[in-house]
Amino acid sequence: MTSETYSSKGYLAVLATLLIPPVGHVYAGKPLRGLIGFSLIWAFVAAAGWAGAGHVLWLFYLLYVVFIGGIIALAVDAYRVSSRHKGAVRKWYNHWYVYSPLAVLFYLVGGLVGENRAYLFGFEPFRIPSSTMTPTLQRGDLIAIDSRRYDGSYVPKRGAVVVFEYPEDRSQDYVKRVIALPGESFEIVGGDVYINGQMLNEPFLDRELVTQDYSLDFAEVVVPDDAIWVLGDYRDNSRDSRFWGPLKLDHLVGEVGLIWYAFDFDRIAQVRPHTFDF
Repeated sequence: MTSETYSSKGYLAVLATLLIPPVGHVYAGKPLRGLIGFSLIWAFVAAAGWAGAGHVLWLFYLLYVVFIGGIIALAVDAYRVSSRHKGAVRKWYNHWYVYSPLAVLFYLVGGLVGENRAYLFGFEPFRIPSSTMTPTLQRGDLIAIDSRRYDGSYVPKRGAVVVFEYPEDRSQDYVKRVIALPGESFEIVGGDVYINGQMLNEPFLDRELVTQDYSLDFAEVVVPDDAIWVLGDYRDNSRDSRFWGPLKLDHLVGEVGLIWYAFDFDRIAQVRPHTFDF
């Protein structure tokens, strides 16, 4: 019985790599080579994330350059390997009925990784969908979230801008500023915020955007020990703890570390937590 041969085509290897990276090298006859290369790319992404890419602008950019460059390098390598396999012996995995389940498996694993990327890689990209954090963050800003310490019990500092699962629909992510910490009392009197009876100085607020009744006065509440109190910087246009109550710590995803792209280039920078003065 003679072995079946096949002539792999470089452009198909490139297309497969760009769509489903490991499959390109499976088609080219070097599955282990592709798997190792793809694993090294993701290992670098995780290493950069846990090294602080969510807070360091140059490291965040480097992460994406390496990721995109790595996928392109895999595609080029798959093309070269495939081009050398003219008349190669077809192996058991060089069939469509192997490629198809591999593709399905890749997307299933990718979806699982995507849902847990903040916890796996220590950072997460996020797009600001609304104006509730104006002027600190504006609609359309692309930000990086530092999620390294957010294990369900971590208490962020007052003034940190955090991303969290919206309590009324945990499939949605919201972004607000931490105002009151566990065990503290919170109230608003005449547009001024008071924590444990002491007024906060909030220079980041645009006072012209503090006009509604719920922004001017709010009865005193005490934050539970397993929660924090969050507000949007655009007080009149923010659905925050004033509407749905304290935010449980296990809803937190991470802290906004930096704006990595904005239409106004001058705003591309690190987002530092505001230090409040009483």
